[in-house]
Amino acid sequence: MKKKNSFPKSVCGLSILGLVATFSFSLSLPAKGAEEGSGAKGSISAGQNIFEANCAMCHYADKSDTKIGPGLKDLTKNKELPSSHRPSTEANIREAIQKGRPDGQPMPMPPFGERLSAEEMQDLMAYLGEQSAGAPAAQAASASRPSLDYEFFKTRVEPIFLKKRWPDHARCYVCHEVSHHGGGPLSLTALSPGSSFWTEEQSRHNFETVSKVVVPGAPQASMMLLMTLAPEAGGRADTHQGGRQFASKDDPDWMTMAAWVRGEKAVGSSAP
Repeated sequence: MKKKNSFPKSVCGLSILGLVATFSFSLSLPAKGAEEGSGAKGSISAGQNIFEANCAMCHYADKSDTKIGPGLKDLTKNKELPSSHRPSTEANIREAIQKGRPDGQPMPMPPFGERLSAEEMQDLMAYLGEQSAGAPAAQAASASRPSLDYEFFKTRVEPIFLKKRWPDHARCYVCHEVSHHGGGPLSLTALSPGSSFWTEEQSRHNFETVSKVVVPGAPQASMMLLMTLAPEAGGRADTHQGGRQFASKDDPDWMTMAAWVRGEKAVGSSAP
């Protein structure tokens, strides 16, 4: 449910404190018929689309590393769930997906009981079930994603964080500098005293941090782009304490960030 904005006169840029972690997965619900490219209890390809649209901004499907939420590789094969550490039974997975985790860290997980249909949950489960070591579907999905270009990030994206875009908005950096953001998902390295930009080492650290709040190749599923975009344009800015930074996808700065997420390279970049 959307909440009405009540921001101070100077609100922050890309604050993700109001984010909700999208942790959507499912279990064995009534199965549909098997089809080409699908598992016995759901379509793997459809499940991948559902995951990328709902879950990928916060979770990896094909590895156990933490992104914002825990990685979901081998979710149904592990002995316990990654956050609650309850046994990884179908009943516990059902309860997790239906009720969410309002006390989840570093941010809460919303309930998905009414958001995904039974068929969508089946498809999602089929996709997650493929995320095991050496699974062809996992390898294909990983290989199909573009790489994020560091030089493009440093020269085109990082300056946006320091830019005062609106008279009544503070720079993104003001709220997202690590000491102010409390270690949240988008915590930018503090500038050195007297500096107006980050050092090479600091920029590399920012690149690693920001790369975790986007989905390579999918701006429409990337937290950083969605949480700053007005709902009328398909975003979720009403859950972003920094407000509506971008009124539309035609905003030059939003387009720059989207280009980076799609894999655009800086001129002269040696990245593949």
